[in-house]
Amino acid sequence: MLARVSRGLRAAAAPQLRAFSSVPSKDIKEGDIVEDAMSHAKPNRLDVILRGDALEAYVLHSRTVGGYTYVGEDELGNKYYEKPEEQWSRHRIVLYKDSNGYDATHVPVPWHAWLHHMRDLPPTKDDYTQPAYGIAKLPYDPAEPYVQKGNWHHEGNRTWRKRSSWKPPK
Repeated sequence: MLARVSRGLRAAAAPQLRAFSSVPSKDIKEGDIVEDAMSHAKPNRLDVILRGDALEAYVLHSRTVGGYTYVGEDELGNKYYEKPEEQWSRHRIVLYKDSNGYDATHVPVPWHAWLHHMRDLPPTKDDYTQPAYGIAKLPYDPAEPYVQKGNWHHEGNRTWRKRSSWKPPK
């Protein structure tokens, strides 16, 4: 049954996978409604197959296509969108500049506050001032991010032994 469902999902979701070039970033202005805001953020099929999260990619996140209003762009190149009629905790999204090597720390403080509903207005419409006690955020870009043993991206991902045999002391 799962194979039948996944075949149907792939066939239904295939037209939604379009290149990001269908939304030219130069022509988007604040307040524009972008029909394919999330189309470039969807993983390609090879990534989905290798990671094994096809059901999550196509079922859980298939509602995040189209109708989002462009809100603004930060100094790092990330784009922010909003769709008020979407579910409350899912109506503000960020599309990272680097859709492959992104990290949650790549969101500046004022935009983080807007994404997580600490502020009602985005930084483009609100005067955000850094608090006196605040310090400038340093960029966090680790050379090699941490991955757990057994992860697909870990070197020697299945070469470690879970248990070792007992050896009596000499």
